[in-house]
Parts: sequence; structure tokens; C-alpha cells
Amino acid sequence: MSNPVFDLIGKSYNDVKETRVNVSSSNEVIILENEDFEYNIVDENVAKYLQNKEIEIKNIFAHAYTDLGRILFEAQEKLSGSNQYDGVFYKWFSSLGFKKDKVYSLISRYKLLIGNSDKQNLIEKLPLSLSYEISKESCPLELKELVLTGKIKSLKEFKEEKLNLENNDKLENAEIIISEADLEKEISNLELIYSNFAKNYKIKINKLDEKKKNELYKEIKNIEKKVEKIIKSID
Repeated sequence: MSNPVFDLIGKSYNDVKETRVNVSSSNEVIILENEDFEYNIVDENVAKYLQNKEIEIKNIFAHAYTDLGRILFEAQEKLSGSNQYDGVFYKWFSSLGFKKDKVYSLISRYKLLIGNSDKQNLIEKLPLSLSYEISKESCPLELKELVLTGKIKSLKEFKEEKLNLENNDKLENAEIIISEADLEKEISNLELIYSNFAKNYKIKINKLDEKKKNELYKEIKNIEKKVEKIIKSID
């Protein structure tokens, strides 16, 4: 028999379209919906008040998933030290209504949090599905870093960037026949891009804050290394 309370496991406030949870013996129902409320239909003070309440609700869910991950992790650790408890952890969480994949996702998310304690607030504000993705061991470090630096904020953006990386890998590994004219055209395009980049940023560089300057510097150094690698490959 399913436990209606644990139907929420695996869904963050941002992920839930319509989730019903029985909260009393009289079958009273709470409905959480993932739709943007139009705060402009109320005055500014009321809008601000309701927005704060929305944040409170989301924080409750975020901290709840963190606490669940911690409890499950601690129970798993307690039972892992002896052969006599083989299979007990699974039987225990199953009896509570948890699904195996959700349990291990919550544990992985908790490990991600304790491994990145300085990013805890950021991680807890992520859609749950996105925090699950970056907590997987198979998640590329480049993608994880983009999420942890706030450059990727949704599962959709994550999937798009992941697809781009996969396509780039395929392109790099593919056997493509390129003519000399095609190669010269791409080199000319690269020269034009560099020229426009240098021109624009020389004008804007004094307007950048320290953080943006550091980010830009690192990106340029990475590009330099790639270009140097290309030059060495054709020497």
C-alpha cells in the first residue's frame, strides 16, 4: 500500500504540478501547484508579503529534503558495518513507503551538500530534480560547476548544456572530411570574432566588477590554452 505522504518524495516545490496529500483522517487535501502567481493583481505590500510566504514554503520543502537525506544517510551508515544487517536498510525504508531510487538520490544529494557546505543555500534552492542530477557520480564536473556557480538554474538549462557537451564530444571524435577552403573560412571567422571581442571589451573592461574580471580572465586563459594546443598539433 502506498503512503500518500511519501508521494512527495522526489518532487520539489518547483517540480510539483498538482500533488495531493492526505493530512487528516477526514481526508482533507493540500494541493501544491507549480504555476507562477501574478503578484501584480494585488498591491505592492500584499505582493511582497505573499512572496515572502512563498519563499517560506519553498524553504520548508528544501530543508525537509536535506533532513531526509541526512537521516537516510545516517541509517545507511549505521547498518553498513555488519553482514548481519545485509538487506535491512532496504527493508526498513521500503516499510516507510520510500522507493529505492528516491532514497539513494536523497542520500547523494545530502553528500553533495556536505561536500559543498559553502554552497548549501544555493543547492537547497535548486529544483530537486536538478540537485539530483549534479549529485550523480556520472555528472560531468563542468556541468556541476556551472550549476554550483549559478550559471545553470533549471533542469531544462542543464539538459540543454549536457546535450551541447555530448554533441561537441561527438564532433571532436567524428571523422569529418574538411576542404582547405572550409578550413580557411573558419579561420577567417575566428579572426573576425576575436577582433570584435577585443574591440568591445577594450571599451567595456573598465565597467566590469572584480568578479566579472576574474571570470573573464580565466575564460581567456582557457581559450589561449586551447589555441596553443591546436597550434602544437599542426607543427
